[in-house]
Amino acid sequence: MLKMPHGLVALVAVTALAVPVTAYAASLQTQLDALQAQIDAIVLLPGPPGDTGPEGPPGPAGGDVPYRFVGFSSSEAVDLVAGDEGLPTLYAACQDAGTGFGPDARMCTTEEILRSPNIEGTQDVTLKAWIYPTIIGFTAGANVSDMAFSTVLDFSGLTERGQDEVVAAHAWTCTDWTGGPSGLSIDEKARFQKTSCNESNMVTCCARAK
Repeated sequence: MLKMPHGLVALVAVTALAVPVTAYAASLQTQLDALQAQIDAIVLLPGPPGDTGPEGPPGPAGGDVPYRFVGFSSSEAVDLVAGDEGLPTLYAACQDAGTGFGPDARMCTTEEILRSPNIEGTQDVTLKAWIYPTIIGFTAGANVSDMAFSTVLDFSGLTERGQDEVVAAHAWTCTDWTGGPSGLSIDEKARFQKTSCNESNMVTCCARAK
């Protein structure tokens, strides 16, 4: 009887064992891949809603609430305001208790008026109402002879020409509402116009939307 060397017998045995182990590992990997595919295909259904959580802290007071047109200050002669009486006086005219607009009311800008759903004129052909401009741009002179002048553009579409953009803008604000030739106002037909600063008029009033 032919006898195989001891080392050769061991090599044959290990080789024979390696074949089924390798096949089993491949089969196991195939099963794992199939199981992962099934897991990936599972659609999780939402469970029943939980209990309502505690109420959160209040947000900032009116930080993003826009201002809108709410009306005009008093038309009584004693309550009218000249354009050169200063911004605090113009604001105070809207905050007067008689208006009912509240302590946060102030003079409107042209943009606020035009964006408000209830825009209206003063309804009084003898009076106008002061309004603050919303300047959206300016241009320098178009040619050499005009280079010393600038033209400012308001949200309302009005333009004003001056030695520079500041001087031009002052024609709409009574030079920051402290003096100067003219300021911006709105009339009974809701038309924007320049008005002499020494005129006493009502004030357009805006407050936070409620």
